[in-house]
Amino acid sequence: MTADTFPVIRLEVAGMKHTVMVALQKYAAEMDADVQRAIAAALTPEHVLSVISREVQVHMDSAIREAIESFFRYNGKGAEFIRRAVHERLAQQLEEAKDDEG
Repeated sequence: MTADTFPVIRLEVAGMKHTVMVALQKYAAEMDADVQRAIAAALTPEHVLSVISREVQVHMDSAIREAIESFFRYNGKGAEFIRRAVHERLAQQLEEAKDDEG
């Protein structure tokens, strides 16, 4: 090997590096275009409204459940209502059990 072969190798490596960079840039541009198309397809007004409506419904249901639980667990009237209903049902079951024995 002579000293003259080294510059040729350097030129070939530089050329390959350039080719790879161009291919990666082209791939990145294509991928960006694909992502932009997917975003545009997903972000139609109808789809966004549908997603928002579902999320609002989920959070509304959760807020309603929490309010009902709070009413019956911590509110005096709600808690008393539950206690009274439980006592009435227990009394009824005890009466039924007594009647079955007698």
